[in-house]
Amino acid sequence: MPATLDAFQPRPKTARRWMFGLGLLALLLVVQLETNAWLFPLVVVLAAVSVLVIPVGFLLSKPPRRAYWLIVASAMALQLPLFPLIHHWQESISQRRAATIIQALEAYRHDQQQLPDSLEQLTPRYLSRLPSTGFGTFTHAPFFYYSPGLTEDSTQYMLGYGVGLFGQATYDNHSRRWHYDD
Repeated sequence: MPATLDAFQPRPKTARRWMFGLGLLALLLVVQLETNAWLFPLVVVLAAVSVLVIPVGFLLSKPPRRAYWLIVASAMALQLPLFPLIHHWQESISQRRAATIIQALEAYRHDQQQLPDSLEQLTPRYLSRLPSTGFGTFTHAPFFYYSPGLTEDSTQYMLGYGVGLFGQATYDNHSRRWHYDD
């Protein structure tokens, strides 16, 4: 009878492995949320390479360590399809927040008959605070603003944010469209 009770007791090594796997997945998600704007292409390449390298490590390792290789491979395999989903989610948040800044810029232009020299001039009258982009969890990535003083046209401004290692999304108020540069 005691042998059957022991069969249902969780093994400490299995619980430790699950905690390791969940911790690794959580760490990868936090890193992705924080760095997706500027590391997106690099992280996708590293994740794809990792998914290929980890099975080799599994085959070359001894049985007690193979479980960890499987956990790492599983975490990376789960992470890979999440990259574009999280990037799209962060992009939509950035677009929504940019829309509030654009509305505030147009209200400022209507009231002052000119555009502000910096986004800080929109607070507190037009915006209670300047929103950040949707990229970054702990370090909130700011929007950038090219004022009429930086352009050749006194009625033109550009608002934007970084979307990749060398890419940026820029809103042009004349065309009223977003442009993506790589």
